[in-house]
Amino acid sequence: MWLLRLEPYTTMFLKLQSGKFDHPCRIFSSVAQAWENSQRDMADVKELIPELFYLPEVFVNDNRYELGEDEEGNSVNTVRLPPWARDHHHFLQVHREALESEYVSSNLHKWIDLIFGVSQRGEQAEAAVNSFYYTTYEGMCDPSQVDDPVIKEALEEQIRSFGQTPPQLLTTPHPARNSIQHVLNANIKNLNGIVSVLNPVKDHPVTLVKPLLNPSLHPSPVLFTVSANQTITTNKFVPSIQNAYQVFVESDPTPRPVRDPMDRPCPRSHQLRCVA
Repeated sequence: MWLLRLEPYTTMFLKLQSGKFDHPCRIFSSVAQAWENSQRDMADVKELIPELFYLPEVFVNDNRYELGEDEEGNSVNTVRLPPWARDHHHFLQVHREALESEYVSSNLHKWIDLIFGVSQRGEQAEAAVNSFYYTTYEGMCDPSQVDDPVIKEALEEQIRSFGQTPPQLLTTPHPARNSIQHVLNANIKNLNGIVSVLNPVKDHPVTLVKPLLNPSLHPSPVLFTVSANQTITTNKFVPSIQNAYQVFVESDPTPRPVRDPMDRPCPRSHQLRCVA
Protein backbone atom coordinates (compact mmCIF):
# COMPACT_ATOMS: atom_id res chain seq x y z
CA MET A 1 0.00 0.00 0.00
CA TRP A 2 2.70 2.49 1.01
CA LEU A 3 5.09 1.38 -1.77
CA LEU A 4 2.56 1.30 -4.59
CA ARG A 5 4.50 3.88 -6.63
CA LEU A 6 7.76 1.90 -6.52
CA GLU A 7 8.82 -1.24 -8.33
CA PRO A 8 8.71 -4.15 -7.83
CA TYR A 9 5.74 -3.40 -5.58
CA THR A 10 3.78 -1.75 -8.39
CA THR A 11 3.85 -4.98 -10.37
CA MET A 12 2.90 -6.97 -7.29
CA PHE A 13 -0.14 -4.77 -6.62
CA LEU A 14 -1.21 -4.94 -10.27
CA LYS A 15 -1.05 -8.72 -10.13
CA LEU A 16 -3.16 -8.72 -6.96
CA GLN A 17 -5.79 -6.49 -8.60
CA SER A 18 -5.97 -8.44 -11.88
CA GLY A 19 -3.84 -5.98 -13.83
CA LYS A 20 -5.48 -2.81 -12.53
CA PHE A 21 -4.71 -0.40 -9.71
CA ASP A 22 -6.97 -0.45 -6.68
CA HIS A 23 -9.84 2.00 -6.32
CA PRO A 24 -8.38 5.54 -6.05
CA CYS A 25 -10.02 6.07 -2.65
CA ARG A 26 -8.03 3.15 -1.24
CA ILE A 27 -4.68 4.26 -2.67
CA PHE A 28 -2.22 6.09 -0.42
CA SER A 29 -2.62 9.67 -1.63
CA SER A 30 -2.61 11.84 1.51
CA VAL A 31 -0.81 11.60 4.85
CA ALA A 32 -3.73 13.29 6.60
CA GLN A 33 -6.24 10.92 5.02
CA ALA A 34 -4.18 7.89 5.93
CA TRP A 35 -4.12 9.08 9.55
CA GLU A 36 -7.87 9.67 9.64
CA ASN A 37 -8.60 6.27 8.13
CA SER A 38 -6.44 4.52 10.72
CA GLN A 39 -8.41 6.22 13.51
CA ARG A 40 -11.94 5.48 12.29
CA ASP A 41 -11.75 2.38 10.07
CA MET A 42 -11.52 -0.91 11.96
CA ALA A 43 -10.32 -2.64 8.79
CA ASP A 44 -7.39 -0.24 8.39
CA VAL A 45 -4.60 -2.11 10.18
CA LYS A 46 -1.59 -0.89 8.23
CA GLU A 47 1.61 -0.07 10.13
CA LEU A 48 4.29 2.45 9.31
CA ILE A 49 7.16 0.76 7.48
CA PRO A 50 10.84 1.82 7.64
CA GLU A 51 10.69 3.42 4.18
CA LEU A 52 8.31 6.08 5.53
CA PHE A 53 11.19 7.41 7.62
CA TYR A 54 13.97 7.61 5.02
CA LEU A 55 12.77 7.10 1.42
CA PRO A 56 11.24 10.20 -0.27
CA GLU A 57 10.42 8.26 -3.45
CA VAL A 58 7.56 6.62 -1.55
CA PHE A 59 5.62 9.88 -1.83
CA VAL A 60 6.42 10.78 -5.45
CA ASN A 61 4.83 9.37 -8.60
CA ASP A 62 8.02 9.51 -10.66
CA ASN A 63 6.79 6.77 -12.99
CA ARG A 64 3.62 8.77 -13.78
CA TYR A 65 1.21 5.96 -13.16
CA GLU A 66 -2.45 6.70 -13.90
CA LEU A 67 -3.95 6.16 -10.45
CA GLY A 68 -7.39 7.67 -11.10
CA GLU A 69 -9.34 10.34 -9.24
CA ASP A 70 -10.63 10.48 -5.69
CA GLU A 71 -14.24 11.16 -4.61
CA GLU A 72 -13.70 14.91 -4.95
CA GLY A 73 -12.43 14.61 -8.51
CA ASN A 74 -8.78 15.26 -7.62
CA SER A 75 -6.15 13.31 -9.53
CA VAL A 76 -4.31 10.77 -7.38
CA ASN A 77 -0.67 11.46 -8.08
CA THR A 78 2.05 12.55 -5.63
CA VAL A 79 1.14 12.03 -1.97
CA ARG A 80 -0.19 15.16 -0.27
CA LEU A 81 1.84 16.12 2.81
CA PRO A 82 0.82 17.97 6.00
CA PRO A 83 0.80 21.79 5.68
CA TRP A 84 3.89 22.16 7.87
CA ALA A 85 6.07 20.00 5.59
CA ARG A 86 8.12 22.04 3.10
CA ASP A 87 8.74 18.99 0.90
CA HIS A 88 9.09 15.23 1.15
CA HIS A 89 12.64 15.44 2.51
CA HIS A 90 11.53 17.79 5.29
CA PHE A 91 8.60 15.52 6.13
CA LEU A 92 10.92 12.52 6.45
CA GLN A 93 13.31 14.47 8.67
CA VAL A 94 10.57 15.50 11.10
CA HIS A 95 8.97 12.06 10.91
CA ARG A 96 12.25 10.40 11.86
CA GLU A 97 12.85 12.89 14.69
CA ALA A 98 9.42 12.00 16.07
CA LEU A 99 10.22 8.28 15.86
CA GLU A 100 13.47 8.81 17.79
CA SER A 101 11.90 11.15 20.35
CA GLU A 102 11.84 10.56 24.07
CA TYR A 103 8.05 10.19 24.01
CA VAL A 104 8.16 7.30 21.54
CA SER A 105 11.03 5.64 23.40
CA SER A 106 9.12 5.87 26.67
CA ASN A 107 6.04 4.22 25.14
CA LEU A 108 7.81 1.66 22.96
CA HIS A 109 6.98 -1.18 25.36
CA LYS A 110 3.27 -0.78 24.55
CA TRP A 111 3.97 -1.38 20.85
CA ILE A 112 6.10 -4.42 21.73
CA ASP A 113 3.19 -5.84 23.75
CA LEU A 114 0.84 -5.40 20.78
CA ILE A 115 3.10 -6.86 18.09
CA PHE A 116 5.24 -9.46 19.88
CA GLY A 117 3.90 -9.70 23.40
CA VAL A 118 1.07 -10.25 25.80
CA SER A 119 -1.47 -8.16 23.86
CA GLN A 120 -0.99 -10.04 20.59
CA ARG A 121 -3.46 -12.84 21.29
CA GLY A 122 -6.28 -13.76 23.62
CA GLU A 123 -8.37 -11.55 25.87
CA GLN A 124 -5.76 -8.81 26.13
CA ALA A 125 -5.61 -8.59 22.33
CA GLU A 126 -9.39 -8.25 22.21
CA ALA A 127 -9.32 -5.57 24.90
CA ALA A 128 -6.67 -3.68 22.89
CA VAL A 129 -8.68 -4.08 19.64
CA ASN A 130 -5.71 -5.99 18.27
CA SER A 131 -7.28 -9.11 16.75
CA PHE A 132 -6.78 -10.14 13.12
CA TYR A 133 -7.96 -12.77 10.67
CA TYR A 134 -7.03 -16.26 11.81
CA THR A 135 -4.82 -17.06 8.80
CA THR A 136 -2.37 -14.34 9.84
CA TYR A 137 -1.38 -16.11 13.09
CA GLU A 138 1.50 -18.54 13.32
CA GLY A 139 0.36 -22.14 13.69
CA MET A 140 -3.30 -21.42 12.95
CA CYS A 141 -3.18 -22.38 9.27
CA ASP A 142 -1.00 -24.87 7.37
CA PRO A 143 -1.76 -24.89 3.62
CA SER A 144 0.36 -28.04 3.16
CA GLN A 145 -2.29 -29.96 5.10
CA VAL A 146 -5.16 -28.80 2.86
CA ASP A 147 -6.21 -31.29 0.18
CA ASP A 148 -8.57 -29.09 -1.82
CA PRO A 149 -6.36 -27.26 -4.36
CA VAL A 150 -8.76 -24.29 -4.62
CA ILE A 151 -8.85 -23.71 -0.86
CA LYS A 152 -5.10 -24.27 -0.62
CA GLU A 153 -4.39 -21.68 -3.31
CA ALA A 154 -6.78 -19.21 -1.64
CA LEU A 155 -5.03 -19.63 1.73
CA GLU A 156 -1.59 -19.19 0.20
CA GLU A 157 -2.71 -16.05 -1.64
CA GLN A 158 -4.27 -14.67 1.54
CA ILE A 159 -1.04 -15.18 3.48
CA ARG A 160 1.15 -13.89 0.65
CA SER A 161 -0.87 -10.75 -0.09
CA PHE A 162 -2.12 -9.66 3.33
CA GLY A 163 0.76 -10.63 5.57
CA GLN A 164 1.26 -12.56 8.77
CA THR A 165 1.31 -11.68 12.45
CA PRO A 166 4.83 -12.11 13.92
CA PRO A 167 5.49 -14.99 16.33
CA GLN A 168 4.52 -14.21 19.90
CA LEU A 169 7.77 -13.82 21.82
CA LEU A 170 6.53 -12.60 25.22
CA THR A 171 3.67 -13.68 27.49
CA THR A 172 4.17 -10.99 30.17
CA PRO A 173 4.08 -7.20 29.74
CA HIS A 174 7.34 -5.73 28.47
CA PRO A 175 8.87 -3.26 30.97
CA ALA A 176 9.03 0.40 30.08
CA ARG A 177 12.36 1.92 29.15
CA ASN A 178 13.97 3.77 32.05
CA SER A 179 14.89 7.19 30.78
CA ILE A 180 17.66 9.07 32.55
CA GLN A 181 15.68 12.26 32.08
CA HIS A 182 12.62 10.74 33.73
CA VAL A 183 14.67 9.35 36.59
CA LEU A 184 16.29 12.72 37.14
CA ASN A 185 12.93 14.46 37.16
CA ALA A 186 11.55 11.93 39.62
CA ASN A 187 14.50 11.64 41.99
CA ILE A 188 16.58 14.80 41.78
CA LYS A 189 13.99 17.43 42.55
CA ASN A 190 16.57 19.74 44.06
CA LEU A 191 20.10 19.64 42.65
CA ASN A 192 21.36 21.44 45.74
CA GLY A 193 20.74 18.22 47.65
CA ILE A 194 23.60 16.47 45.84
CA VAL A 195 26.06 19.38 45.76
CA SER A 196 27.79 18.07 48.87
CA VAL A 197 28.49 14.81 47.05
CA LEU A 198 29.78 16.54 43.94
CA ASN A 199 31.80 19.32 45.60
CA PRO A 200 35.23 18.56 44.09
CA VAL A 201 37.37 21.18 45.85
CA LYS A 202 37.24 22.04 49.52
CA ASP A 203 36.28 25.63 50.33
CA HIS A 204 35.20 26.22 46.71
CA PRO A 205 31.50 25.36 46.50
CA VAL A 206 29.80 24.07 43.38
CA THR A 207 28.04 26.91 41.59
CA LEU A 208 26.56 24.99 38.63
CA VAL A 209 25.17 21.47 38.27
CA LYS A 210 24.05 20.52 34.76
CA PRO A 211 23.03 17.10 33.36
CA LEU A 212 24.09 16.33 29.80
CA LEU A 213 21.66 13.87 28.22
CA ASN A 214 22.30 14.46 24.52
CA PRO A 215 23.86 11.31 22.99
CA SER A 216 25.09 13.30 19.99
CA LEU A 217 27.34 15.30 22.30
CA HIS A 218 28.31 12.53 24.69
CA PRO A 219 27.52 8.81 24.38
CA SER A 220 26.79 8.38 28.10
CA PRO A 221 24.66 10.66 30.31
CA VAL A 222 26.85 12.67 32.67
CA LEU A 223 26.48 15.39 35.26
CA PHE A 224 28.73 18.44 34.93
CA THR A 225 29.67 20.62 37.89
CA VAL A 226 31.51 23.91 37.95
CA SER A 227 33.02 25.21 41.18
CA ALA A 228 33.61 28.77 42.34
CA ASN A 229 37.31 28.47 41.46
CA GLN A 230 36.44 27.59 37.84
CA THR A 231 37.03 23.87 38.26
CA ILE A 232 34.91 21.66 36.06
CA THR A 233 34.20 17.98 36.73
CA THR A 234 32.24 15.28 34.95
CA ASN A 235 30.38 12.75 37.08
CA LYS A 236 28.90 9.44 36.00
CA PHE A 237 25.60 7.89 36.99
CA VAL A 238 25.58 4.59 38.87
CA PRO A 239 22.46 2.51 39.68
CA SER A 240 21.03 1.59 43.03
CA ILE A 241 20.90 -2.16 43.65
CA GLN A 242 17.95 -1.83 46.02
CA ASN A 243 15.84 0.41 43.82
CA ALA A 244 16.22 0.41 40.05
CA TYR A 245 14.46 3.78 39.82
CA GLN A 246 16.90 5.56 42.12
CA VAL A 247 20.04 7.15 40.73
CA PHE A 248 23.26 7.90 42.56
CA VAL A 249 26.07 10.02 41.22
CA GLU A 250 29.71 9.00 41.49
CA SER A 251 31.95 12.02 41.88
CA ASP A 252 34.82 12.65 39.48
CA PRO A 253 38.01 11.69 41.35
CA THR A 254 40.32 13.89 39.23
CA PRO A 255 38.87 17.39 38.82
CA ARG A 256 40.95 19.84 36.81
CA PRO A 257 40.91 23.63 36.83
CA VAL A 258 40.02 25.55 33.70
CA ARG A 259 42.59 28.34 33.45
CA ASP A 260 41.17 30.14 30.45
CA PRO A 261 37.48 29.25 30.33
CA MET A 262 36.71 31.81 27.63
CA ASP A 263 39.56 30.82 25.29
CA ARG A 264 39.71 27.04 25.38
CA PRO A 265 37.20 24.20 25.87
CA CYS A 266 36.73 22.64 29.27
CA PRO A 267 38.54 19.26 29.36
CA ARG A 268 36.91 16.10 30.60
CA SER A 269 38.95 14.29 33.19
CA HIS A 270 38.33 10.65 32.19
CA GLN A 271 36.17 8.27 30.22
CA LEU A 272 32.68 7.90 31.68
CA ARG A 273 30.21 5.04 31.76
CA CYS A 274 26.50 4.86 32.46
CA VAL A 275 24.55 1.89 33.77
CA ALA A 276 20.79 2.49 33.65
